[in-house]
Parts: sequence; C-alpha cells; structure tokens
Amino acid sequence: MNEMKIEGRDFEKDLKSSQDPLILKEWEIIFKKIWGEDIIIKFQDNKIAQLEFGTDAIVQQKTGRKFSVEYKTKRYALKKFNQWPLEIKHHLYLDEDRRYQIKSKEGWLYRSTADYIVFGTLNEEKNKIIEACAITLSPFKDEDFKKNISKLDARFSYTNDPFVQTTIFKLASTDWLKEHANKFFYFKNGSS
Repeated sequence: MNEMKIEGRDFEKDLKSSQDPLILKEWEIIFKKIWGEDIIIKFQDNKIAQLEFGTDAIVQQKTGRKFSVEYKTKRYALKKFNQWPLEIKHHLYLDEDRRYQIKSKEGWLYRSTADYIVFGTLNEEKNKIIEACAITLSPFKDEDFKKNISKLDARFSYTNDPFVQTTIFKLASTDWLKEHANKFFYFKNGSS
C-alpha cells in the first residue's frame, strides 16, 4: 500500500470556507449543470446535518424529487493529481503521540446519508470551482463494495483540535469513479 501523510486539516476553517457566499454560488452553478436549471437548492448550515448525516445541501427538482448532497472542495495544489478522496475511517486519541486510542468510527463514505458526493477543485485564488466530479454514493458505501476500495492507495490527515484525530482516506481516480458509479458527472473549466 502506498501511504503518504497530509498534515494540517482545520475543520472549523474548512467549514467556514465552505459557507463563503462566493463558493456557495459556485456550487449552485455545478448543481445546476448536474440536475438542471429548474432546481431549488437548500444549503445546510448546521453541524448536525453536516456531521451527523453527511448532508451539505438538499437539491429539489421541478418534479419534486429531492437529492441529498455532500460536497467537498479540493485545493488547487492537488489539481494535478487525477484523484478524489474517499474518507473511510477516523481514529480518536487521548494523546498527541496517538498511543491511546479512544475510539474509531467510519468515515463519511460509510456514514453519510447523502445520495451524491460532489467534489470541486478550487482555483488558486480559492474563489471559483474549476473542476467538479460527482458520483452517487452507491455502490461505494455498500458493504459488498469495500473490497474494491481497500485496493486503492491510502492517505492520512491529522488534526489536534478539538481532538487528536487521524483520518484515513483512499484515493480514487476519475476513471475509477466513472467505471463504478451508478451515476457520474464531470465538468472541467465550466464544460462537461
């Protein structure tokens, strides 16, 4: 397994950035490309919806059909990598040396109640989404599919506030996601 550490995630800062009105407008553009111009979008701005249910937005089509959506941004520096993170596990620790584990829990991939995950790569200025990849969470979160995910390269992210935590995620290429997703969408620089 090819492992690499990615340091320094700040959840509160990430949450605040994701609620920036400019970025929400960008997500709105992406959602309309996926589900059509005649949709109603309700962004969830509370931690319970986001953390407990893994739902960042509700999209309703003209027909009344609703989709729950979790969206994730990718830093511009990571654009050159044609990969998207599938968060599979969290470990919580008592100490910064990570010797005394409090508990482990599944990552958003397995805990989210969202119908879709939409990834968006930000530009260098962090004010536009220049690339987006959207997939249905099924089959990826299905128990039978875990063996396929376990074959992907692992990465780790570490946080120390408010808890000492290690997050484990697998990297999936755009092509791999397209091959396995029930529904798949990809846009680059505003085109499909």
